[in-house]
Amino acid sequence: MRKVLLSFSFSFYFLSAARAQNDSIAAIWEDAIESQVRNNSDYDFDYDAEWEELSDLRERPLDLNEANRDALSVLAPLLTSAQIDAFLQYRAQYGQLISIYELQIIFPLPVVRLILPFVKVSTDVDGYHAAKGEVWKKGKNEVFALVQNRLEPSVGFLRRPADTRLRYTGDQFTTRFRYRYHYGTRVSYGFTATKSAGEPFLTGVNANGFDFYSFHCFVKAPFRGVKNLALGDFNVSLGQGLIAQNGFSIGKNSMASHIEHDGPTLRKYSSSNEVNFMRGAGAQIELTKHSDATLFASYRDRDATLQKASDSTALHTNEIVATTLQTSGLHRTRTEIKDKNDLHIFSAGGALRYFFTGGRIALNGIYQSFDHRIQPVNKPYHAFSFAGTSQWNASADFTYSVRNLHFFGETALGEQNAIATTDGVAVAVGKPLTLNLLFRSLPKNYHALSAQPFSQNGSSNETGLYIGGVFQPDKRWTANAYADFWRQPASKYLVDGPSHGLEYFTKVDYNTKKLDAYLQIRHIVEQTNGKTIVEPGVHALVDKSRTQIRFNLNRKVSKFLEWRNRAEMAFYEKEGVQSAGWLIHQDVIYKNPVRPLHISARIAFFNTKDYNSAIYDYENDLTYQFTIVPSYYEGSRVYINAGYRFGKHWTVEARVANTYLYNRTTIGTGLDQISAPHRTDVKMQVHIDF
Repeated sequence: MRKVLLSFSFSFYFLSAARAQNDSIAAIWEDAIESQVRNNSDYDFDYDAEWEELSDLRERPLDLNEANRDALSVLAPLLTSAQIDAFLQYRAQYGQLISIYELQIIFPLPVVRLILPFVKVSTDVDGYHAAKGEVWKKGKNEVFALVQNRLEPSVGFLRRPADTRLRYTGDQFTTRFRYRYHYGTRVSYGFTATKSAGEPFLTGVNANGFDFYSFHCFVKAPFRGVKNLALGDFNVSLGQGLIAQNGFSIGKNSMASHIEHDGPTLRKYSSSNEVNFMRGAGAQIELTKHSDATLFASYRDRDATLQKASDSTALHTNEIVATTLQTSGLHRTRTEIKDKNDLHIFSAGGALRYFFTGGRIALNGIYQSFDHRIQPVNKPYHAFSFAGTSQWNASADFTYSVRNLHFFGETALGEQNAIATTDGVAVAVGKPLTLNLLFRSLPKNYHALSAQPFSQNGSSNETGLYIGGVFQPDKRWTANAYADFWRQPASKYLVDGPSHGLEYFTKVDYNTKKLDAYLQIRHIVEQTNGKTIVEPGVHALVDKSRTQIRFNLNRKVSKFLEWRNRAEMAFYEKEGVQSAGWLIHQDVIYKNPVRPLHISARIAFFNTKDYNSAIYDYENDLTYQFTIVPSYYEGSRVYINAGYRFGKHWTVEARVANTYLYNRTTIGTGLDQISAPHRTDVKMQVHIDF
């Protein structure tokens, strides 16, 4: 009876919360993605498979009365491992849920709002209980065809330079074609073909078509005793990411409690990103009721710069080594094409997991070999970089929840007996407050090519401590805050010696039925090379700091219309030189489920001194896409996205975006520089589902 009364009492509020959560799936990662782009300057960050999987759950929500821990781990970006454990313990103690509204008893309201569109409570024959023939015949086929063009030609497309290395070999169009069949998250197979602007199409090195192809087939419970089977391209996630973590890793973000890696061990890969994935086969096998094993093998190409080894490093006469592993995935110029697929990587590994009440333990391993020796160029910041033709890593990881404590961690061993570890604890201090602590030790001689642990910068050369917390005094107010401190004992690019840094972050949210508002402050201080030279080739280190203050206000004008407003300021300082700037934008979003038309638009104005105070802004885009734009100097930016559904199966979407600089005569840098103060991008995408 208690469950019935509590469930009923929250039902009205949940209906409003569900409507408020009708935003783009990608917005959940907005802050994490902005941080990733800010740290790596990678604006074309293509990990669309992450939101694609949540979109599948929207169509066929996860049944909370049937889902086991593996199934719930798909929600790991939204639920922490401790929250998953709390849910399973609640279900074990009180039995199956009688209503979706019962989630309020288990989770704070903001968490419920995040997961509500992706879960259900029912006994429908669906998902795991569907007949095998049904999952292969009654799913959904989807086709996406995208064409994108920049109207103003940049330097790389002009034929004036005499040096052909300074020209793009292809046209200005970005073209992408994707086909996928899926039955919820149970079955998914399909392929992706893409070429970026500047890459040739049906000519030159791509005489047979596109520049990049990807194929995947992923099946849950295909046979008795097999939990998951992956063929083609797939992602691997082991432990806390110390030895293997493919795909998008959230890292530090505005949800201070989401610092633990707890996603599925194997996951489909259907993205257009050309770098971070496996290609081959993987299987997750159920050994007993409480244990499973994962095995995978991969062989794939990787872009790399090859050159003849220097006399001091060569193993034999005329040895060719890989000095740099490329990460852009772009093949536009002769130099980029020369580096395409020059390194071949074989990977094999697996995990053995044992589950017990309240947690799990696991043993993980991976081995990788390369057909050319990796030998970075002889620079001081490469003194501890990996060099060799193979590497191996092994680790043990665990999670354990008891009462209001949740422990997690991983300890890994690499070559040269380097030991890396990351360990954390989450403490629920009463219902409104959760505290998190994470320590990581990543030695400078620890190397793992596929690793993505929680860190400030990379998978080695760092020791750090993260302290975070979430406080929710009532259903309207939520505060997230963290402090992160780190030291890096060896030099790195543009840092000629041991260094340290810190980051403080605070975000206060206020949510009602029609209003969402938050104030966010981030302050980060890192050391970098200064102007003073203490000895030949070595600079004295100085602090550089950046502070960002953001106020965001979203208001639902009606059931289908929403206004979003943002004001942001950025401050930068290094050696007494200061740079500051501001940005304001306003969005309007119209989306009516019963109407075939949806529209979103933005107008933004910005004024910053230079790139140091650039402000990164997340933008709505077409389905399964997003854009992060750095705004700097003085100017404006506008965009409009529109989609129209023709009948039951066809949707056509279009996007036009323009940036205009008021105090410059050009825009962009290098081969992407345009001899005009404006830049206009046009996209069109056709989506067919049947």
